[in-house]
Amino acid sequence: MCYVVSVYAVNAYANHVTSSKYRCPVGVSLGTRLRELRTSRELTLAQTARAADISVSYLNDIEHDRTVPTLGRLQRLAEAFDLDARGLLQGVDPFGTRT
Repeated sequence: MCYVVSVYAVNAYANHVTSSKYRCPVGVSLGTRLRELRTSRELTLAQTARAADISVSYLNDIEHDRTVPTLGRLQRLAEAFDLDARGLLQGVDPFGTRT
């Protein structure tokens, strides 16, 4: 998910103000982050769920942002990807904004 911010800069040589638009990245949902990790490692839902000791349907619900895992399950998901919790949550929007 991205949004556009207008940035104004003074051009010292031309003595005028110019406006530019930049796309600024913001965090993704936890579900999106998990799906990106899983697919980048070419893992199926079943393989990931088995490694994290959760059900496939529960993992699917997390990936589609229909539920939020408990801290314990979040830790098991991180371990399934060989990450710590910080690595798992890298890039996740702390406010839960869906993409």
